[in-house]
Amino acid sequence: VRVSDNVEFITTPRFPDNYPLNTDCVWVVEPEVWGTQVKLNFSSFTLEDNCTTDWLDVKSGNSGLSPSVNKYCGQRNPGTLVGTAFMLIFHSDGMGTAKGFNISVTAVGLACGGLVHGRGEQRLQSPNYPNRYPANTECDWTVDVQSGYRALLSFRGRFDIETSTGCIADYVQVFNERADGQWETTPVGRYCGLELPAPVEAASHRARVLFRSNGDVEGDGFTMTVTKACGDRYEDDEGVITSP
Repeated sequence: VRVSDNVEFITTPRFPDNYPLNTDCVWVVEPEVWGTQVKLNFSSFTLEDNCTTDWLDVKSGNSGLSPSVNKYCGQRNPGTLVGTAFMLIFHSDGMGTAKGFNISVTAVGLACGGLVHGRGEQRLQSPNYPNRYPANTECDWTVDVQSGYRALLSFRGRFDIETSTGCIADYVQVFNERADGQWETTPVGRYCGLELPAPVEAASHRARVLFRSNGDVEGDGFTMTVTKACGDRYEDDEGVITSP
């Protein structure tokens, strides 16, 4: 499915009636225009409750080797997912069936804030990048990569945010998540000026990125990639740790 500004729809066979037994479907969803992203909005979702029988596997990428965002079943609606590309793999076995799902698919620009969720490479950037960002703007992103890894934030390309002592005017800053799920009040780093910052490795698989501009000077802004690095904070009674 090549996605543009027009809304496309992905459904299970026979939707809104029950999908057939012993069915396998694969969809690859990519934006038609480079530099945009794909938004999947699940308006309806009902599969069998057992994820080993009927399931939808959403992969963050355009191939079967791409990392899985999650495998969904039952009535757990995935909600809205945004990424550079997705592969959707649906399977039903030979026993019971259900109504299935209906997904609207559109292409969107890189959002100013929101949840950035995925196990493949994602990208954040200031509004209008590489052109000047607007005055009096705030973008607040929550980055969430695969559990068991740390979020790695790498600034790329041109970096141009209004220079000020202590970066008190315009800035982008990164926060770690505390063990209680709240954000640290002191950032890992606050960045402005023209020098490209070094990569930032978060303390866990989640991080907060906050960009703010005031009403004075505007710059060209920033762009960064979000990938995963080794390590994470585990608090469960048991788990599995593997090498990359």
